Amino acid sequence: LNHKTLDVLSFISTLENNTEWENFVLPDFKEINELTDFINSEIFKIKCDRYVFNVPSLYPTIESIHFQNNPELRLVLPHSGRDLVTWGQAVGNCIGSETYMKKAYNNESLLIAFSVNDVITFTLEIVAGKIKQFEETKGFNNKKPTYKQIICDELLKKNIIIKHWLFY
Repeated sequence: LNHKTLDVLSFISTLENNTEWENFVLPDFKEINELTDFINSEIFKIKCDRYVFNVPSLYPTIESIHFQNNPELRLVLPHSGRDLVTWGQAVGNCIGSETYMKKAYNNESLLIAFSVNDVITFTLEIVAGKIKQFEETKGFNNKKPTYKQIICDELLKKNIIIKHWLFY
């Protein structure tokens, strides 16, 4: 047995007494590397839970963001690093990496997402009131005016950003 296999077996043995995993069914893997990749991904998600965020305490106006003319568009705030992992998988970017979690946890970055019809479609990183990154799901068909414009207008109105992303 190699060290990866031993790590996997050790991890699986901890699941027996963990209520979070009581209904877990292990997917059918064809090769050991598929299993180890899966286990490593699950271990990372558990590790992410130590990063907990309280965005409204830092940005009190953020919870009042609503898009009345676009009810399908919704702001989503992260509660833990696990949310960032889910967003990164949905949008196809690295917002779910530990680097971003640490930046958000240390209040160096504001990380938020926006969903369209309850599907995470945009992720946004704001540093010192300026948009550093504004990513969208690849292949997403943005409408006119674009959701990015609508989102930035609302963030500007709520003083979350200091100028519109189009001017960066």
